[in-house]
Amino acid sequence: LLCRGLNQGHLSPLAAYDATTDRVLLLDPWASYSSWIWVKLIDFYKSMHTLDNDTYRGYILINNN
Repeated sequence: LLCRGLNQGHLSPLAAYDATTDRVLLLDPWASYSSWIWVKLIDFYKSMHTLDNDTYRGYILINNN
């Protein structure tokens, strides 16, 4: 379940990848809380591979198929 509470998880879409700098652009939907930011790909991966209580964070792939 996403967005269970004010200080719990939400989705931040990955909007772009820059191969020159090896960074991804994260779009935070809660713009008043956090602005969009370019993040090193390794840091993006490490942030998803952390425990939140007893559950790992992760990602969802969405496509047109």
